[in-house]
Amino acid sequence: MRPFFSRRIGLSSGRLVPILAGARLTGNLDENWRIGVLNMQTEGIKDVGDVSDSSDDFELKSQNYGVATIQRKIFDRSTIGGFLINRQAFNGYQIDGDDYNRVGGTELNFRSKDNKWSAFSTYYLSFTQRDSIKNDSKTKDRQ
Repeated sequence: MRPFFSRRIGLSSGRLVPILAGARLTGNLDENWRIGVLNMQTEGIKDVGDVSDSSDDFELKSQNYGVATIQRKIFDRSTIGGFLINRQAFNGYQIDGDDYNRVGGTELNFRSKDNKWSAFSTYYLSFTQRDSIKNDSKTKDRQ
């Protein structure tokens, strides 16, 4: 399970979404450290379908995607790493505070020197506006 696929940026519900700009930087800092940073901005689209059938209408706000990751080699063949992913919607040039998704996590990939033992462990946590709304409604119910 991977929480982010950069190749999906520019696609939504089978439609192409124009990418306005993007940058990616990845590489090794030394033999034990590896980093990666990605930032991409897509254009909002509005596709109005047949006038007689509003179910064909499709609208997507402009989105900014940001990803940062760091990985450290441990032991002979193992790694530990962390990452942050952010998707933020925009209304024109203003941030839409109600439309976002943020994911953070850690990953441990263990392999023994003789390749007899291996393990992969992850911990991911996602934050969305829907989580905030759900938590607010629970709080209001208790008051």
